[in-house]
Amino acid sequence: MSDVRTVRVFVSSPSDVKAERQRIEVVAERLNALHAGAVRIEVIRWETRFYTADKSFQPQILEAAECDIVIGIFWARLGTELPPDFPKMPDGAPYPSGSAYEILSAIQKRAPAEPAAPAEETQTEVYVFQKTAPPFPAPENENDLALLSTQWQLVKSFFERWFRNRDGTFVAAFHVFVTTDQFEEQVDKLLRQWLAENVLKTRALVWPIATKGSPFRGLEPFDAAHASVFFGRSSDIMRATDRLKSTARGQSPDASLPEAGSDAASDDPAAERRHSPFLLVVGASGTGKSSLVRAGIAPRLITPGFVGEVDQWRVATMRPGDHATPLDSLAKALFMRAGEALEGGASHLALPELAQGDYATPELLAELWQGGGLTAQPIIRALDRIAETERKAGKFDRPVRVDLVLVIDQLDELFVSDGADENRARFVTLLANLAATGRVWLVASLRAALYERYLAESAFRPLRTGGVTYELASPGQVELAEIVRKPAEAAGLIFETNSKGVSLDRQLLKDASDPDTLPVLQFTLQGLFERRRQVGDEIHLTFEAYDALGGIDGAIDKAAEAALEGFEETEQNALPRLLRQLVVSVGSSTIVSGRSAMAIRSMPLASVASTKETTNLVKALVEARILTSESLDGIATIRFAHQRALESWRRAQELLKANADFYRIRGEIELQHQRWESRGRRSDLLLPAGLPLAEAESVVSRFGDEIAPELQNYAARSGRRARLRQRLIAAAAVAFACVAIAAIYYQNQAQKGLIAATDAVTALVQGISEVVRPLAQLDTVEELVSQARASIDKFGGAWRTDSIRKQQARTYLLIAEIDWDRGDIGQMRKDAGDALALLQGLNGSDPESMLLRANSHRFIGISYFENNERENARLQYEQGVADLTGIRDQKLTAPLDWQVQRSLADVYQELGDVLLFKYYQPQDANGVFDKCLELRQHLIDAGHREPAFLHDLAWAENKHGDVEVRLGDDTGALAQFTQARDGLMAMGDHLWDNLTWAYDLSLIHNNLGLIALRRGQFEDALTSFTQAEFIIQRVVDYDPKNLGHRSGLSWTMFNRAEALFRLALSKKDEAELGQARNAFAASTRETEIAAAKAPLEARVQLGLVRSRAYLAAIDGIQVEWSGDNLAAAKKLAEAATIFTEGYLPHLKEYPRRDFLNEGIDYLDWAANAYVAAGSADRAGPLLDQALDLIHQNQGLLGNDSSKTLQARIEADISKARDSRPH
Repeated sequence: MSDVRTVRVFVSSPSDVKAERQRIEVVAERLNALHAGAVRIEVIRWETRFYTADKSFQPQILEAAECDIVIGIFWARLGTELPPDFPKMPDGAPYPSGSAYEILSAIQKRAPAEPAAPAEETQTEVYVFQKTAPPFPAPENENDLALLSTQWQLVKSFFERWFRNRDGTFVAAFHVFVTTDQFEEQVDKLLRQWLAENVLKTRALVWPIATKGSPFRGLEPFDAAHASVFFGRSSDIMRATDRLKSTARGQSPDASLPEAGSDAASDDPAAERRHSPFLLVVGASGTGKSSLVRAGIAPRLITPGFVGEVDQWRVATMRPGDHATPLDSLAKALFMRAGEALEGGASHLALPELAQGDYATPELLAELWQGGGLTAQPIIRALDRIAETERKAGKFDRPVRVDLVLVIDQLDELFVSDGADENRARFVTLLANLAATGRVWLVASLRAALYERYLAESAFRPLRTGGVTYELASPGQVELAEIVRKPAEAAGLIFETNSKGVSLDRQLLKDASDPDTLPVLQFTLQGLFERRRQVGDEIHLTFEAYDALGGIDGAIDKAAEAALEGFEETEQNALPRLLRQLVVSVGSSTIVSGRSAMAIRSMPLASVASTKETTNLVKALVEARILTSESLDGIATIRFAHQRALESWRRAQELLKANADFYRIRGEIELQHQRWESRGRRSDLLLPAGLPLAEAESVVSRFGDEIAPELQNYAARSGRRARLRQRLIAAAAVAFACVAIAAIYYQNQAQKGLIAATDAVTALVQGISEVVRPLAQLDTVEELVSQARASIDKFGGAWRTDSIRKQQARTYLLIAEIDWDRGDIGQMRKDAGDALALLQGLNGSDPESMLLRANSHRFIGISYFENNERENARLQYEQGVADLTGIRDQKLTAPLDWQVQRSLADVYQELGDVLLFKYYQPQDANGVFDKCLELRQHLIDAGHREPAFLHDLAWAENKHGDVEVRLGDDTGALAQFTQARDGLMAMGDHLWDNLTWAYDLSLIHNNLGLIALRRGQFEDALTSFTQAEFIIQRVVDYDPKNLGHRSGLSWTMFNRAEALFRLALSKKDEAELGQARNAFAASTRETEIAAAKAPLEARVQLGLVRSRAYLAAIDGIQVEWSGDNLAAAKKLAEAATIFTEGYLPHLKEYPRRDFLNEGIDYLDWAANAYVAAGSADRAGPLLDQALDLIHQNQGLLGNDSSKTLQARIEADISKARDSRPH
């Protein structure tokens, strides 16, 4: 175009600033896109050109003075010495280097002695930059060191002669920088300023709002049509695209980019073989991932010459959830006839030429892929046809290459859509096949909250190992300044300045200091644009509009509430229903973790706005830009405009919390239904009886018309199956009872009747133990156990034969196991003792009798353990071990063999508990736990992979973690607890087949949280305790009379409260401290419930002591923060007294490092408060007591911890002593 002004920028520098030379190209690309049709910046770099062999380099390099701008860059080198015959300086001396020549000759041409250039000409302008960052490139040997020293002296002399005198005064101007990013920012400002003054002052605006509208996007992403006003991400664009280009070429993605974002494909065992053009941009919600891939990465990637081997590009953009399946969405995107408009009026197509091949419509192409033909060939053939057409049109002798950029925005939708797992797997497999061709470049965005799901999906592995991941952080203040100011500048918008002299852009940047405010900031800027004011010839963005919007913090919330203002109550009441349609919980992890991430989704407008009330709500929220409406395949859909629109609307967040169970349960039903459908509708994949089914039926009953019909049918079918099973169990119980009655009647006449009765009662108890007990409420179990015990008692002394006595003993042991679950330790010992008595006198070498005898010893040992009779417990377990090892020496049937192994593992595990928790012998306990783990693993390896065996293995690993804690090795414990947690979580749906298994998982989360707490990782600790509380609360809600579980809940609530407290203390946050106090109060109330009837009274009472001590400590700290140190000291001393009097008498019984640390903290805090209050004499006894506790319990605390605590207390003693008046 004749009116496009070419501006030549000459880059002069030695070789040690290669990164800075590249950044000038990046700035030029950005400005060329911004001013397309008006300006083209041509960067002149000597290394990008070719030179003939008949001369040296410097004579062939374009003269710098012939260019519009010269940019010189220096760091530790001045450059290469020139040949002797090269022209000299005006004083006859040689130029110090080639770079020095280029700069000095250009400066000399602008010398004041020359006549002024004609007004219409622009003289060469020279700008010199010096990098001041240490260290300089490290020398590898003495020669390098000498060369470096010489070069540095040359640089120093060069600047002292031409730019800065030895006394520090300046001869000529130059600019300094430290980092490459700073250099890029300075060059960007320089070139913008130069263009504004020399080229653009008479040109039209880059972004005329009369034709292009707002330069801001609100909650919508920037796309290619808005690339010219997409600012603040230039470094990310450069790094991400360079990494993608490098990995596509089979190079290390970081080879030339030491500052690039991290590559998360670390699970690749052969990372050096990366070769797939796949880039995943991962970032938190609201960091601008969609805008980056659409308006930044894709436009730069297709810039002519950026990927030299590609002659022409096609671009397709999709979201996986746009259509029925991800494959449908991809097919539709590929057939688009016009992609997003790019700058300069150009338009990039997708691949409508696909219609010329075997698949004339997107439906046919999707059908191919859905049927399993996951081939890339239709796309490659279309690209080849386009390339051949271009080759002929351009009369090329060589082949022409055409590639496709496929932008997959919001990969999140793969994990939130209602599609089955195999739909996702097929889509990802197709993506991998496309990338493997090297002709389809994949650029995807993913919310960080779903990154673990991405890593867990095996289908993604080829892409992970072949491509790269770029972690996108929230923009910093410099980037935010560009995001705010430069689009306004491009559109000719002016930020108002208020009466205090503060400009609106400065106020915006001040208010947008939080890292996750980018979407809200864009929403606010769009609101300011819509309320812009004409002031003379200028268009102003005003403070009045900013205040009306509610500022940064309240813009979205205020807009949403304003949209609903004036609605009738019936219409307002429809909002929860609307949210339930548009928001889903993400991921199956919610089943066990309790951390249910919420995500937005598109829904058909007809199903969402199915009533007059919801129709009015949708219309109002669309007009307010909170919701957005689209049309897919002619079907209108509705969705939130952005995840942040949901997160920043306070009322919506409150409604989400109020409906948390709905989202969680619906998500679980959807997940289970998908598995049921994908695996042939197997009956064992229906919802199991108990908590999952009860929750599902409750949700379907309450929200029937909001639950998809297929999910309703799934829940109904599950219910029918469960109730059939219950009826069968009930019928069996009645039959057993009838048989027992008949047997009693005929017991003097027929021994067969007696045996039948015995078998019947044993079968009944077995059913209670294996079927009812894991999921039934305690009341139900107690009633059935009472019936079984009554039946046994009726038989009295009728047991005459060995087989009948064994059957009777087996029944008593089953009841003893149920006693244990019920927390009735005394009754458990009695029932196990009765079983043992029945077994006395039987054949001592009979395997079945020995197994029953060993289990009797086990349950008796458990009762002794719980009552702190450690010696009796140890003896019982050792007897059990002796019996079971004796059995293993015999030849056993397969069923009996695995029963013996499992029972022996149980006894080893409980013997290890005695050694660890009662004798405090961690090494001995570890040896016993090793035997337990070996047996558990052997059973798994032998094919026993049922959920019960998987649980046993995970719990055995947890026991090793307990040992590491006692040994003071938190790192080792963390590894063991993590492995145990992962083992239980891998059970998935089966975890809730037995409430005890879910309860055990909550205990492991507690163990992980306690380690994080000791390490000062308070937020991690809070996460673990929150996960534990979520799980155990569900267990307790289902069976509130189970006091053992209630005791675990109170302990978990206490741990969570402590994490809140420590976090508040570390941040000195009064609001969070108040939250911690409320959490401790709730923990205390729960502990009081457990303490009222709990059989383990001492342990539960200690929980009360700790809670009350913490409450007193928090009261003291709150007073201390208010400035009353004396009152604070008294309260903290009260906490210390509560703790020392309540815990120290039980120290030997319950030696806990965490507990002891708390007591030492209370004593130390109280002492420091007394010192601050001027009562140092009252601090001394408290600190002495703390020091005594450390010295007396060094073994429990561990050497390192003891030394740290001792140093802290001794320092406080010195401080107290120094503060006393002399």
